[in-house]
Amino acid sequence: MCYAVGLIAVGAGVLIVGMLVWTGRYKRWYLHEGDPLYSPKEIYYICIPSGLGILSWGFAAFLPTQPERLTAFLWVSLPLILAASLLLFWLPDWIKPKWVRWLEKNHGDYLLLLLREARKTPNWEQRVATQEKLEAWVVEVRDKYTLKPGEPAKFFKD
Repeated sequence: MCYAVGLIAVGAGVLIVGMLVWTGRYKRWYLHEGDPLYSPKEIYYICIPSGLGILSWGFAAFLPTQPERLTAFLWVSLPLILAASLLLFWLPDWIKPKWVRWLEKNHGDYLLLLLREARKTPNWEQRVATQEKLEAWVVEVRDKYTLKPGEPAKFFKD
């Protein structure tokens, strides 16, 4: 029983993180500087299906018989975990938060420059809390480097 409660707690935690990322309430993950091979920031995109899979696995442990548990695992948990694994290799746009899609679509040509500036900006999350603030920050960074809209970024030394 303890493992079932543990799985439910872990699944709920992973699901909550996924929802916070997807809705744009938590943006700090986007500034991750680790090695993309060992800790990709895209891992946050799969938190929702992973969390649901882990949750269903935990709830399945409360089913009365072993065949019912196995059926629940095979038809609910396993497909969710496989879907999450597939999303690591094929990432559709709809799974990304709205603000990330907007940045990639409208400012993908100097996204790396924006990311570098975000890492140096104190209280970055509050400065991009709304779409209007995000757009104002992008204009501020673009003007700082005297880029015209649509002009590719030139990388400057700090």
